Amino acid sequence: MRIFDVIIPVNESLFESLGRKNTTGYLLNDLKKIVNEYQFGHWQEGLGRDKPFMRGDLYNATYTVKVQPYPAIRKKFRDFMELKRANPMALFGSSDKSFSSDGIFNSVIPGLRHAHITFDLSIVYKLIGNQIYLYGFFTHDDLGTGQPRNINRQKNAAKRLSQQNFNEQNG
Repeated sequence: MRIFDVIIPVNESLFESLGRKNTTGYLLNDLKKIVNEYQFGHWQEGLGRDKPFMRGDLYNATYTVKVQPYPAIRKKFRDFMELKRANPMALFGSSDKSFSSDGIFNSVIPGLRHAHITFDLSIVYKLIGNQIYLYGFFTHDDLGTGQPRNINRQKNAAKRLSQQNFNEQNG
């Protein structure tokens, strides 16, 4: 059964069940927004549809250094943007997933996700309803998730990401 096949009275029991053990990688409140937007026909016309992406303070700086100089990486990122603009819930390959539920990033910013643009470069983002918050582009080493893992770097990166201010730009 898909989440969108659930009728409204059953939604409450679904949300109650997910509240006890949510393994979806999304916050319960975000799932409620998604279901309501879909059921009441606001998915395509909802607020932010024309400008679904909000960019964090680190986005421009990391884009300028890690994406803009490289045409192949820019194309791959455009593919990510087109996919997410058409359907924010669609996965950008098998690497598009939430950070570990018991990890530092998820404890500081619940629902934070990443998708690989290249083998070692990921776009870090968060999805709330049909609004996508782009935090920036980071390597495994930047985030402390490389080999070996660096817990202190993870803590610093999570703190920096949690302090982001977001603004709306065309894209």
